[in-house]
Amino acid sequence: MKFTYTCKKVSLNDSVKAYAEKKVGKLEKFFKEEHTEKEKIAFLKNEYGTGGQGRSGFNEWHDAKGISYKKGSLSTPDCEAFLKWNEVAERIDRLIAEGRYVTQKDIDERIKDAKRTLKNKTPDDDYDRAMIEQAKKVLEEYGVSPDKEPKQSPLQKIIAKAEADEYFRDNQEFDMAGIHFKVLHTPGHTLGGCCYYDEADSCCFCGDTIFNGSVGRTDFYSGSARALIDSIQKRIFTLPPDTKLYPGHNEETTVAYEMKYNPCCR
Repeated sequence: MKFTYTCKKVSLNDSVKAYAEKKVGKLEKFFKEEHTEKEKIAFLKNEYGTGGQGRSGFNEWHDAKGISYKKGSLSTPDCEAFLKWNEVAERIDRLIAEGRYVTQKDIDERIKDAKRTLKNKTPDDDYDRAMIEQAKKVLEEYGVSPDKEPKQSPLQKIIAKAEADEYFRDNQEFDMAGIHFKVLHTPGHTLGGCCYYDEADSCCFCGDTIFNGSVGRTDFYSGSARALIDSIQKRIFTLPPDTKLYPGHNEETTVAYEMKYNPCCR
């Protein structure tokens, strides 16, 4: 991730690259085909939906108008950039024409990630199987042979054979450690993402669905910014306002606080 900035500006070319870093191959393929500007804008909106995500050091937001980056704090960012969707399409076209959109470094990283996936993932569930198939397609795309499969450790062999005792369903209720939970299916961060609501203690364990002032990333396989925001608004923000939220990272928060201040959910 590269940011070049002075004062309140950030390199827009790098912003476009950073914004699409997990999807550059798919975007490049589409933009190299014959499409109108309207079709390109529709494609970009469909790919990323409306919503945003925070990563180390910066926050990204994309909505019906375009994409926005802020480096540093949300209220007083060190630098920021905004591009309308037509400007995003123009920048991508220009970077492709100049041979700067997908560089050899990008290709090497894709190949490295694909090999890492094949080395470390086992086809235990639909999520991992899909990641493995996608990794194979990446290597096939660049004519690269997968590395020889490493021998599995005793623990890996046990994990590979393990099966879940029970699969949770949306709205299912269960008891654990003396606490009564209700399952809230909240896809978006991943397809099967769930939160666990404890009504008696007025709290919800929400994993990477929502954080204090941010939301979970959606660039993994099966992730969807649109689905994530929909899950938060329909399943989290419909809980009582004083419900405490315990995310998978960082500080606890409440439903009321996030409804009022979370910039990703407005």
